[in-house]
Amino acid sequence: MDYRKGKEQTLKELYVQPGLGDALTLPADLRPQYLSLVLRIPIDHSQKLIRKAIDWTNDLSHHSFYIQRHDTLHITLVDIGRAWSFQSSLQEFFDKLNQFLKKSNPPQINITLEKAKIGSSGINCELLYDEKLDDWISSLGKSLSVGVVKKLKARSISLIRYRTQSDKDWYLIRQHLATLESVDADFDEKVSFDELSLVRLDKVAQYFDVLHTFKV
Repeated sequence: MDYRKGKEQTLKELYVQPGLGDALTLPADLRPQYLSLVLRIPIDHSQKLIRKAIDWTNDLSHHSFYIQRHDTLHITLVDIGRAWSFQSSLQEFFDKLNQFLKKSNPPQINITLEKAKIGSSGINCELLYDEKLDDWISSLGKSLSVGVVKKLKARSISLIRYRTQSDKDWYLIRQHLATLESVDADFDEKVSFDELSLVRLDKVAQYFDVLHTFKV
């Protein structure tokens, strides 16, 4: 279901996160929208992690997470149980991303890797970029058909930023990380970087549209 049909439609009938308050009453096109480039590993490697992520985020208060700010392009490797073993693959990912950008003939842009957070739930990277890249990605998204709306937290737990508001929240986060580390899954240490998804995030409702999938 496309939540953007009609300016008056809201997500209250579809998904209500306790504590979001009046923000959910805003039409989808008035809520903050964010662009993110997402890389996924095969879904059959991550079913256990997804299930645990859903259970975990349902226990957190609504103040405990927020989504990437607008002035960076967020690159996320999701559903990786032992993400610290993928550090060498991170550079390969950026090499392929740069190759893709060159082939796609975007404007002259500068991308700077600001930091990489490597933890048990995934690898989060923030890149600084100029307005030309932002405009190019936006125009690309507008020219493509909108994909199926999906729940963010059911698929991509690494897009969540942790922000502790209480001792209980911090305890749950630590418990979550310990659970992920103990998952018995046969992960391939060598990630295949062959597909990227450009998604548009809805910060309030925590949904995203897949605008396009790239082969790199």
